Amino acid sequence: MKILFIGTGHMGSALISGIKSNNNFKEQIFVFNRTYEKSLDVSKKYNVIPVKKLEHLNYDIVVLGIRPADFEQLAVDLKKFTLEKQTFVTMINALSIKQASDIFGNNKLNIVRIMPNMNAAIQQSVTAYSSNKINSEVTKFVIEMFSNCGTVEEIPEDKFPAFTALAGCSPSYIFTFLNGFYKYALKNGFSKDQAYRIMKNTIIGSTEYSTNSDNSFDELINSICVPNGSTIEGQKVLETNNFQDIIIKALEAAKQKS
Repeated sequence: MKILFIGTGHMGSALISGIKSNNNFKEQIFVFNRTYEKSLDVSKKYNVIPVKKLEHLNYDIVVLGIRPADFEQLAVDLKKFTLEKQTFVTMINALSIKQASDIFGNNKLNIVRIMPNMNAAIQQSVTAYSSNKINSEVTKFVIEMFSNCGTVEEIPEDKFPAFTALAGCSPSYIFTFLNGFYKYALKNGFSKDQAYRIMKNTIIGSTEYSTNSDNSFDELINSICVPNGSTIEGQKVLETNNFQDIIIKALEAAKQKS
């Protein structure tokens, strides 16, 4: 298989990093960007092949990692080539499979829509996918390829906006949450390294504990918030300020733009 990534910004580079972490992955990966310098940088970092100019589209899989505003012009450029055997993988926000097919002017293209997150770089992404099932064999390969970046979930395409908020956007909100703990630790005299260790182990431990527990989140919260204890005083502040509602509003706002 020959795989071309068009657009290797933060997300495209994270996916390549995840894929290349598997030493048994022997397929050729090519990268094309607005500037050749960018492609050269990515090629050196991940041992992939830079493309200076799109003079053909003789690739089995084309991964689109560009901004939504740039897609129509890219489609015009790509339609100069014969489009029939390629599988297009799009992670372009808010672009449906049908919209992509219509813009390409070809309803026979195999298109796989994905939504990964930045954790792909450390093989911990949760990546959603949906496809038009025109070429199931290549689609299966695409799923296996992105499995190197973490877990892959097939979801109905109408769930993509909510999934984008939950898994694609949420790392930013989680980092904001962590930043509050970090600033509090520094304010109270902990070193940067110690603050990171405390947060990392507490967050990872709490997450693993919750996934291994049969109790609901409310039950877990109540088990820690003992009457007259210190935890419940902080919990009261969160509840008074509608902390959960703020999270839901943030996710809903992200969903509306997806």
